[in-house]
Amino acid sequence: MRVAFLTDTEGRWSKLAEFADRNPMVRLDGDRIDVDAGAVFVFGGDAIDRGPDGQRLIAALSDAKRRDPERVVLLAGNRDLNKLRLIGEVAPAPADRRPHPRAPEAVARGPRSNLVRWTLAETMNAGAAFEHRRAELAAAGAPCGDDAVADSFVAEVLPGGALLAYLGMCQLGWRAGDVLVVHGAVSAANWGRVPGDDRAGDDLDGWIARLNAFCARSVAAAAAGDVDGFADLVRYQAPWPGLKVNPHSVVYGRPTDAWGNAMIPDVADRLADAGVAWLLLGHTPSGDAPVIVAAPRLTTVFADTSYSRLEAGSQVLVDGDVLRVRARARLDHGAEVAVEFAFDPRDPGPIGRRYPATRALAIAPCGDGSFLTWLALAGYAHAQRVEAAPAAGTAVLADFAVAPGPPEPVT
Repeated sequence: MRVAFLTDTEGRWSKLAEFADRNPMVRLDGDRIDVDAGAVFVFGGDAIDRGPDGQRLIAALSDAKRRDPERVVLLAGNRDLNKLRLIGEVAPAPADRRPHPRAPEAVARGPRSNLVRWTLAETMNAGAAFEHRRAELAAAGAPCGDDAVADSFVAEVLPGGALLAYLGMCQLGWRAGDVLVVHGAVSAANWGRVPGDDRAGDDLDGWIARLNAFCARSVAAAAAGDVDGFADLVRYQAPWPGLKVNPHSVVYGRPTDAWGNAMIPDVADRLADAGVAWLLLGHTPSGDAPVIVAAPRLTTVFADTSYSRLEAGSQVLVDGDVLRVRARARLDHGAEVAVEFAFDPRDPGPIGRRYPATRALAIAPCGDGSFLTWLALAGYAHAQRVEAAPAAGTAVLADFAVAPGPPEPVT
């Protein structure tokens, strides 16, 4: 397989541009994305929300998929899917809306612009999205008053809307050869689960096919205006109440500890037995550069660089038996380092391993025998340092443990 993976651009065109720069598999010519013959470009979801280029990104990704459907794969992220809620919560006349239960009555039944702004900020973790959209409309010379901004969010999820059409081309998982990609996680808690479908015992490919069919049915229901028909998808892509995770979902699951440190998935052996060697994920912020976690038969790559210091667009390329990574990282003391290396799981060295003393993860070689290390901290903060290679004979832990099991749901 030759797979180029980008995820979580979150409204920042610069991430796509940096990903495509000197990329041997994907090129960017203006707003046109072209994929090399023999390669597949997989976008891992969350195209919008935290930057002023969301509409531009949706248009470019949609165009690439339409022109080259076999070589372009689009996964739906939670930030993309949660906008379907606007169909029932915001689009109808005030008396007919089904607003979020926490919406104050004056907001729920008041001007659409107030409700859109409140919904984005209070229920979608997208407090700046309204102003980012205003900036994008203004840059295009379009009306950008409050009503125009709100109307643009609603119009894109109604029939003929750009985001709805984009979601119609998206799926929840993609597997080809020894590569598997989902937005959030694959775990014992979500394996085989498909809302509204209680069949069990499916193999990996059968389960992914059922997930994708569920997504397609739900988006089709949204296009038909059937609010109840996509309610299960809305619940599936959202965290459980009171938590920042949905263990039953491949969209909102996270194989991490409580602070967000990447862990070995608890289904690593099961995935390897199914022929998966590479598991590519977004959704979980990984600092400035992709984070690799190495298990004996499965390499997991976390490639969401949102909440990073540089908000840069990294390259993650699966090239046969080797993973090629290009990125930039800013260290704790402010210096910036370039990251460019090839990772071979047959000879991993310290990459993807934890240092016993610091418990930081070695994520990239620095060219002088030292390694860029990363450790997640509370509140999406992280430590990024350069540490010496472990001394000869010093143990390097493969991981603290596998990802913890799911918490009890909060009602």
